[in-house]
Amino acid sequence: MMAKILDQVNIQMKQKVRIVKINTDNYPELASQHHIQALPTLVVFNHGQAVDRIEGVLSSEQIVQRLQALS
Repeated sequence: MMAKILDQVNIQMKQKVRIVKINTDNYPELASQHHIQALPTLVVFNHGQAVDRIEGVLSSEQIVQRLQALS
């Protein structure tokens, strides 16, 4: 479900953001480092710093609005 939504976000925001999907089963240390306890969780980074966190399913439009608000 989230993969399709993130693909839509990527199409809309391709020039401004890079979408990276991490399988937390394969990278549990990364999930722990970023305190990911529920899925889906999106962590938004700007210049290597976490600037926002989205937990739960949102529509592509909601995610785009949230990302645009950070610009």
